[in-house]
Amino acid sequence: MPLSTLVRTLITAAAGSGSGWYIWKYREASISPSDDNDAVKEDYIVLPKTVEYVADELNRPKDLSSLFLDYLKSIQRRCRVAKRNFYLKLAASNHPVIRKKGVEGLVSLEHLTEDDFSYIWRNLKPEAAVYIARMKEADCRLFAPPPPLPLHFAENNSEDLLIEVLRELPVHQKDDCVRYFTELALKHGASLAVDEQRDVHGLDGLDFNRLPQLLPKEKREFLLLNAVHGHSKREDGAQTLMERGILQLLQKMVTQLPNQDHVKHISCKVLANLALIPTCREEIHRSGWIGLLARLQRSDSLLVNLPAMKALINLEYGQPGCVRLHDGIYIFHPPFRESRTFAADLVFVHGLNGGAFKTWRQKDPDTPCCDFEQTMCWPRDWLAEDLPLVRMIGVDYESYLSQWAPICPYDSDKRSQAPRAEAILSSLVEAGLGSRPIVWISHSMGGLLVKRMLLLARDHPQFRSVFDRTLGIIFFSTPHRGSYVASLSSQMRYLLIPSIEVLELINNSSELLKLNQDFAALIGQRQLASLSFGELRKTHLSRRIHFEMVPLDSSDPGFGQFIPLDTNHRDVCKPRDKSNFIYVKTLSFIKSLFSQ
Repeated sequence: MPLSTLVRTLITAAAGSGSGWYIWKYREASISPSDDNDAVKEDYIVLPKTVEYVADELNRPKDLSSLFLDYLKSIQRRCRVAKRNFYLKLAASNHPVIRKKGVEGLVSLEHLTEDDFSYIWRNLKPEAAVYIARMKEADCRLFAPPPPLPLHFAENNSEDLLIEVLRELPVHQKDDCVRYFTELALKHGASLAVDEQRDVHGLDGLDFNRLPQLLPKEKREFLLLNAVHGHSKREDGAQTLMERGILQLLQKMVTQLPNQDHVKHISCKVLANLALIPTCREEIHRSGWIGLLARLQRSDSLLVNLPAMKALINLEYGQPGCVRLHDGIYIFHPPFRESRTFAADLVFVHGLNGGAFKTWRQKDPDTPCCDFEQTMCWPRDWLAEDLPLVRMIGVDYESYLSQWAPICPYDSDKRSQAPRAEAILSSLVEAGLGSRPIVWISHSMGGLLVKRMLLLARDHPQFRSVFDRTLGIIFFSTPHRGSYVASLSSQMRYLLIPSIEVLELINNSSELLKLNQDFAALIGQRQLASLSFGELRKTHLSRRIHFEMVPLDSSDPGFGQFIPLDTNHRDVCKPRDKSNFIYVKTLSFIKSLFSQ
């Protein structure tokens, strides 16, 4: 059956003598309404034609002005209900084009009453609800509100409930880090009254009531939520979390702690992982989380809106054209669903001790300014204006200067550059990287990861499209030949135990020299464009320690264009504003590649 027959717009048609005005509803066949029925029919709506009929129907005096107003209101109400039901039926279709017309129609409806909103969210299918949630114009009243919390959750505090959930999760013998962080979280959790002592992931009958409260409340919550997040990465752990009511528990924490962005951040990361499991999606919809994610996606905090958007994107995984965002992959732009086709991808990879949520922020003002509004993500707020048809991806991974940081002692092999680069590249491919032209933007150690990823992509067929589609790379103070930070860590080894990441940055190490040599050959092979920035100022690590993080002879890779900047290592990738040389040169370089 042709699409024009399946999808009918609302029209009015004048019938013969004595009939009313017909408003046709959607129907998967042609309709031929009879002329002798003045009533609301199953497949179309009939509106009365005469004022006298309206007066009889409403049982009111025949005052022409009031009758006419009532007549118009009756028409409006019936039209609104007809359009609402029409678009709902379209939105329930399994045909993606028809469903798209339905959800766009629902979002475009005006003058909806609370009864209309209630009717819509009660009848809206999960796929249609997620589609609407990712639309900028969506009214959050279109989504089902969360059901009441179970009595057990309502009466107990969140920390105790989190500990209770963690205690019941399976021990991951094959994932030592999940077990390690679970133990760490439980050690510092709030007191939990238990009737009997029992082993908790090898803790040998730990008595929670006798534990000193070593950490502030927010840090305890952070540890507990991070442990839950670790379990959500594994399908068996995710299924157990769902069975233990993690959706309701996280919902309670997010709604009762509205000012705690770290709670929203980790909760959305957990939801993003759960959304990748098809069996969890129906329960996510029933729990009211789609509407909550739609609201969080509109938060002013980058820490909240990026993982909320990611969770909604993952809920659509499996639909035509939808991608899968693994841990550490975020979409900077577009922030909402776009009907436009994107022409290219920008990939941002931060460096040592950085992050997708802090590395790419605007430079702090030199002097305090009361009206200064700092952007926490200049690619999203500035580049998106100048390059609206370019998708922007942010990579986020944990890296530390010192072993004193909260590092899992069992994953040192995963934190070295080679396996980390392969893991990130694999996740990027699942996010759709390689289907359009690519430009990489990296800071510090992130540039070394980009070089390793492109070398991997060249040599492995499953990643080859990334290599073939890459146009160029921007390096912000990348230590191509190493950094003195490794030497500093060595000198202060008793205070600053160097991390795996730092140890791999030893100045002029044979590994880094070979990496740069191999990548220089790749640059020549593909004739890739590159732009590198270096730093001229020392970086303040503390009040007394000022350090040259990456010397110029290391930040200059020996190929492409190299520009030293009068700034330090931290600020080299943070333009002051859109007129700043860093931003102007970066934008110009990207545009020159896309115009080829």
